[in-house]
Amino acid sequence: MSKKQQAEKIIRSHTLWTMALGAVPIPFLDVIGVTFIQMDMFKQISKIYKADFDLNKGKALITSFVTSTMAGTVTIGPSLFKKIKKPASMISNALLQAALTYALGYLFLNAYDEGKCFFDLGLSDSTELFEEAFEKGKEYVEELSKN
Repeated sequence: MSKKQQAEKIIRSHTLWTMALGAVPIPFLDVIGVTFIQMDMFKQISKIYKADFDLNKGKALITSFVTSTMAGTVTIGPSLFKKIKKPASMISNALLQAALTYALGYLFLNAYDEGKCFFDLGLSDSTELFEEAFEKGKEYVEELSKN
């Protein structure tokens, strides 16, 4: 199995974990848990590509990237929906968090495939790629949710 195939397998499994965690009806647990899942995904992909991964730098970069491109609706917004206790909002939260994890995983993978370090990517360089990956991520998790 190629490095890219191994990384794609990691992205898919972490997307599933994120989707499951996103459905837990405890406010703010998703933010903490999803961050942990995403950092683990990045760490595992880095290991495949034999690259160093700095956890603190990773958290800071992901936070700034997500808040810049998603206008803050991905992290705090969905967690607040859980206070309403509506199943539909919990499901949409789970799908949103999973699609985000998928997109970030592919952004990370793309950087390594191009011989770059993820931490070297600029927001302006990555926004279009992120948006494309996020759309693919939404399609992927919608398909998973049908099964």
